[in-house]
Amino acid sequence: MPIWNHWKVVWKSEALPKIKFFVWTLLKGKIITAKNFLKHGINGPSHCPNCLAAEESIHHLFIDCPFSIDCWRNLSHNNQISWSNQNTIGEILHKWKKNYPW
Repeated sequence: MPIWNHWKVVWKSEALPKIKFFVWTLLKGKIITAKNFLKHGINGPSHCPNCLAAEESIHHLFIDCPFSIDCWRNLSHNNQISWSNQNTIGEILHKWKKNYPW
């Protein structure tokens, strides 16, 4: 996959600042999840709040979870974008950006 500048896509987009910040932290892997809390010694429920079937992690919440898969399919308009659960968030956003310029 060609190298692309996440920061240009995120920070130069016309999205609201809070959306830009969320996408940037998502790309950096800094979204707060149960898995991230456990790294810092904070215990709590560790299952995905959407499907209740897997550990809550960034990868699961945004790629593997059946709920997120449905969301990506809805965003991709008739499945024009394909991906596997091996893709990273950045790779998926790059594919989406190529088909739906921001």
